[in-house]
Amino acid sequence: MGLIASIRTDKFGQYDINPLISLAVICMVLALLSPLAVQMLKRGYKLRH
Repeated sequence: MGLIASIRTDKFGQYDINPLISLAVICMVLALLSPLAVQMLKRGYKLRH
């Protein structure tokens, strides 16, 4: 599926989804998951000791 979408974008200049919407979704997911990742890293630091 990704290969077909990239060929369509390259040859015809058409996108399946607006790139700005895609970027916004990626930023929202990053903003939601970053605090969770930081919390997990803080909690797991020196877990063996």
